[in-house]
Amino acid sequence: MALGPFIGGWLFDRFGTYAWLYIGSMAMGPAAAGIAMLFPRGPAGPGFTPRPSAA
Repeated sequence: MALGPFIGGWLFDRFGTYAWLYIGSMAMGPAAAGIAMLFPRGPAGPGFTPRPSAA
């Protein structure tokens, strides 16, 4: 997130349009969803009771 304004400004200066910023932002959504799909599912169901962690 810290590099977003820098890269956005560079893209605008380079191409003179915001189109590539929108294209890049639209690509981030499916990429983030794909990464989220790689995480394992947690236990679920009516009998699941979370246990306190041992500190």
